[in-house]
Amino acid sequence: MVLRQKSLTLITIITILITTTSIATIARAQNSSSCKLTCGSGKSAKSVQYPFGFSEGCVIPLNCSDKNEIKLGEFTVQNVTRSSIFVHLPAQCNRRYQSIAPLFGPNFGPSWNNSLLFQNCTSPLPGCQIPAEFVQKRFNLSSCDNITCVSQAPNGSDIMRFEDLNRTRCNYLFGSFSVQSGRDSLLSLEFETLQLGWWVYTGLCECHLNATSTTVKLGEGKPLGCRCSCNAGFDGDGFKLGSGCQPVSQPEDRSKGDNEGFWFHVSMVFGFIVGFWAVCGTLVLKKSWRYAYFNFFDNMQEKVALKIALNVARWQGRL
Repeated sequence: MVLRQKSLTLITIITILITTTSIATIARAQNSSSCKLTCGSGKSAKSVQYPFGFSEGCVIPLNCSDKNEIKLGEFTVQNVTRSSIFVHLPAQCNRRYQSIAPLFGPNFGPSWNNSLLFQNCTSPLPGCQIPAEFVQKRFNLSSCDNITCVSQAPNGSDIMRFEDLNRTRCNYLFGSFSVQSGRDSLLSLEFETLQLGWWVYTGLCECHLNATSTTVKLGEGKPLGCRCSCNAGFDGDGFKLGSGCQPVSQPEDRSKGDNEGFWFHVSMVFGFIVGFWAVCGTLVLKKSWRYAYFNFFDNMQEKVALKIALNVARWQGRL
């Protein structure tokens, strides 16, 4: 009877250990929400943060193609950052500028960091000057002619309006390039890329305690937009309605993790060994020796239980 209780105690400890492992694995799974944040599945899956997503419940909905590509209309999204959406706009002769209308949305639009290349403009336009030979060589297109580069002043707005394209009096949009600031304050040109600014409106712009709010000017007569971004040392989407901002965790010492994993497995194996010899002791030892044996067993059981508990706590990150 006593042996049965001791064996059950050891089995219970091991069962708790295995159960804890299962619970920790389940806890790492993503919680379901009204906004789907992942496009596709497997290794090619792509994820975005609030306020973006791939379902109707998202503040800024994006499309997910069958090839796990993020889309805005027919255009492929190259990257989504805390301030911009970068879209691939391939160079194309005789493309109607109205074709990029889907890139002017209620929560996003081309920023003034872009320069647009138009064709067949009826009147001279202010802006950048790019030689036609450079354009033909850069895009390997010799059939396109009468190309004009337009880079207008923002006029108090951070975002272009579709009406700005109408005022150009141009028939076609050949392409674009985005001006990016790189390291050491150097500027770089990203050809066949259109940079979109994004924002949410005041009612949804509740930034996390560890985030900073940025105002987005949308033009005269329009309400202000805003974005939230986490402060230095924090990571997340920056919004109270999203995941907020969490402290950036320091990389763990790999040797420490390997050592704890080693003792974790040693504790499990040692626990099974003690249980095995407890059963053997009942079968092979004489009655006169059983008292001393189980006294030793009690001491070993306490040590094993303590060791397992300590390693489980370390494994779960509590210590």
